[in-house]
Amino acid sequence: MPQNGGGRGWKVDPDSGAKVMPEQWATFLDWVLQGPDREPKFQYEWAEQNGCHPDSIRRWKRDPRFVREWDRRAAELNIHPERTQGVIDSLHAAAVGGSV
Repeated sequence: MPQNGGGRGWKVDPDSGAKVMPEQWATFLDWVLQGPDREPKFQYEWAEQNGCHPDSIRRWKRDPRFVREWDRRAAELNIHPERTQGVIDSLHAAAVGGSV
């Protein structure tokens, strides 16, 4: 039976003093950040596979702590040097090929 995790489970890292999200939240965020090619395709399917209620996920996504971590990790993905270089390489190849 799916359980409602609420906001419980956040811990404080003894080394950094930073709050660490519950493992299930982190697993969900990893799935979200995979983009449109992720499996399963929809969050209600993810909830079913991971034993949580779809309403819990909606609450997680409204939690300011979750949103901050989501924003931080998404920004990290978008500015990663390897991703940026890949875009530049693709643009260069298209320009040289005359399709820009």
